[in-house]
Order: sequence, then structure tokens, then C-alpha cells
Amino acid sequence: MTCLYVNQLHQGAILITKTGKDKNCVSSSTVISNGVCTGASTADLGGATFKVTTDQAGTSQVPGSPVTTSNSTGTACIDGLAWATGGTTYYVFETSPPTGYSADPSNANPLAVTVIQNAKCSDANLASEAAASFNDIPLTNLTIKASAVVPGATSSTITCTNSSNAGIGNSPQSGDPAEVDASNLKPGTYTCTVVIDP
Repeated sequence: MTCLYVNQLHQGAILITKTGKDKNCVSSSTVISNGVCTGASTADLGGATFKVTTDQAGTSQVPGSPVTTSNSTGTACIDGLAWATGGTTYYVFETSPPTGYSADPSNANPLAVTVIQNAKCSDANLASEAAASFNDIPLTNLTIKASAVVPGATSSTITCTNSSNAGIGNSPQSGDPAEVDASNLKPGTYTCTVVIDP
């Protein structure tokens, strides 16, 4: 009698969720175009790109990587990840945040995730398996403009600074009109002083 033994390769999956603040979300039922509202002012966001590697240095990407979070779910999944008894660690890197957002510096990047069970991205209970969650910060563009009612009758100087008193954007600006533009500002306190010199 001949016995045949077949070893089945363990393969798992990682579900990646991109979270962020979005004041368009009044509740979890609010519809947005760049993700899914999860509550008041919070959302799972689409458009973030991640790579998954077998090494912490980020050089050995797994097949199927990179992946981008979906606008319809705010998540991305990668499966076919081999794992051994006791679990196998993979590293998830956020390589690009969604448009209008910046990576939160408090995020671990990369985030180490241990795959300990068989799973596929198509599994209904995927959220209860290996997961990685990253939060991002919404950005704001600021424009401050001063112009004389009678062109050239006055000249203005505009100076805008952050909470460390460092200039932002193209500040300071003088003339008529004078305009300071600062793009991609993280939430915080910014101060703009306008001096009108007749």
C-alpha cells in the first residue's frame, strides 16, 4: 500500500484600512466620493497607496504589492501571503496618502503585521483577521489678499506664520494687491497680520 501525503501551503491576507478626519461626514450614513463615512467627521479613505514587504527595510515586496485603498470601502487587501506555525511578520508601508491628506507622523511606518491564519481577500470575516490601520491628516490651502479700493492708492503688507512663528507659503508679501498663498497646511493655528499703508 502506498500513502501519499500532500502539504498544503498556508496563505493569509492583510486588510489595510486608511482612516482620516472629514467634516463632510455628518454621520456614518453620509455619502462621500473619496471613501466611506464611519461617523461624525470620520471616514475610511480611498486613494492611499501601500506596499507590503517581507523585510522592515522595505526592499522585498510581496506579489500584488503595492495596493491602493478603494473609494468605495476605504480599504485595500493583499492575500497569498505565506505563513508558518507561530505566524509570519510582514511590513506594511504607506507610500502615498490620499489627495488632500498627509501621513500622520504618529503612525508606525512601516507597521509590522503578523499573519497567523489562512485567509483570502474574498473572505466575509476578513476584518477579524490580520489588519493594518493608518490614520491621515486633512490639509488646507490658505489665501489672504488685500487690495486697495482705488488701485494703487494704498499698499499692504501681509505676513503669515505658523505656531512656531515661521513664515508659511510665500509670506511675507507687499504691494497692491498683496497676496499670501500657503498650500497643504496641517491642522493648527496660523496667524496673519495685514498692515495697510496709505
